[in-house]
Amino acid sequence: AWTTLIDVVNLNVTDPVTGQVSSSRKWIYTLEPDFKSASFQGYPIIVIEPPDLTDENYNLGRDFKNNIMRFKITLYQKYSDSNSVSTLETMANQLVNGIRNSTSITTFQNSTMHHPKIQSSSMNDEDIHNQRVITRAFLIEFEVPLNM
Repeated sequence: AWTTLIDVVNLNVTDPVTGQVSSSRKWIYTLEPDFKSASFQGYPIIVIEPPDLTDENYNLGRDFKNNIMRFKITLYQKYSDSNSVSTLETMANQLVNGIRNSTSITTFQNSTMHHPKIQSSSMNDEDIHNQRVITRAFLIEFEVPLNM
């Protein structure tokens, strides 16, 4: 499920540095990177954290129970001017539209991830290693039927 979401994001969000989806630049992470590392290739970046799975006890029928899988995705962009805000908002729109498009919905369903729900925070301003960085976080939830 986690790799499915990473693949969908990679195919739908354009890396503003390269201007490409499925960028060869390392910009999608599964954990917050070491921002001071020589291997860190700069902003913007996307962090897709490992999922949480909760048992919501929704019965889908006699043989299935519906669980909720939650992913936190955070977008990071170095703030330099008003274009930085525009870049972050473009990434946010591509993320939401990419998760909701029909091809992605089919991809999720093939991985038994159903009915994506998206919640978003407002834009935040942070200091990360003496750099002004703007962020926006998303909580993505999927219904995941599991055999009982």
